[in-house]
Amino acid sequence: MHRSLRRRTTLCLIALLLACGCHSLRPREEPRGPSIRVMTWNVNWGGPRADLAVAAIAGAQPDIVCLQETTPAWEGYLRQTLSDRYRFMVFKHPERWAAGGFAFLSKYPGADPAVIPSATGWFGAWAMSFDTPAGIVRVINTHLMPAVNDEGRFSIGAYLQVDSHHLRELELFGKEIESPGPILIAGDLNESDDDDTADWLAERGFSNSLPEFDSSSQTWSYQTSLFTIRKRLDHILYRELHCCSAEVLEAGGSDHYPVIGVFTKPQDARKE
Repeated sequence: MHRSLRRRTTLCLIALLLACGCHSLRPREEPRGPSIRVMTWNVNWGGPRADLAVAAIAGAQPDIVCLQETTPAWEGYLRQTLSDRYRFMVFKHPERWAAGGFAFLSKYPGADPAVIPSATGWFGAWAMSFDTPAGIVRVINTHLMPAVNDEGRFSIGAYLQVDSHHLRELELFGKEIESPGPILIAGDLNESDDDDTADWLAERGFSNSLPEFDSSSQTWSYQTSLFTIRKRLDHILYRELHCCSAEVLEAGGSDHYPVIGVFTKPQDARKE
């Protein structure tokens, strides 16, 4: 192929790929009606730089914060530093696994808590309803099983089976996600955007907020002796709400970054 023709062909292919990659992303919107700003964050049970976590939460100003891997030490520090911003704070401390804690921090009152056990014996989920300016919203704060064996060690066998484990865990969400009304599922799903979990929830009417606005930002990293592994494991899914924006905030000292989404009532969505 002639050099100039090859160059033009290459440029056309690059332009086509860029156009395809950008076409599916939605522009961020300013809420047209009452809205809620929600953050999910696996803060790491070891408590690395808890001061940075507090600074990130205070700076981002979410209305509802869903935390995973909290501990009694995390509770004490968060109550000490953020109770003036969040009048409603509740914590569920780990039972079997040190990383199994959950917390809700909210500017709005919460009610009707429900523990969702894990079908695999791992972390499960914790659900609660919040009386927000956008109405009553049910929030499921979850942490699905990581790709580890029963001893908590990463393994190829566990990695190959993790999708089936997650589907078993999600089946126990049944009563919660079958209920009518706005629902958010937020947390460390230990899966990327297009794995089985997202498909299972999409079949039940849920949309994943982050891929609508950002196709590449990662939410988790792990440094090996040779290289850094990065993946997108943290998500906020929604149903019977409209998502105005979603983003990853590169902040804190955890191995995870927080994800933030802004939601309104469907009738308050921007009209084309």
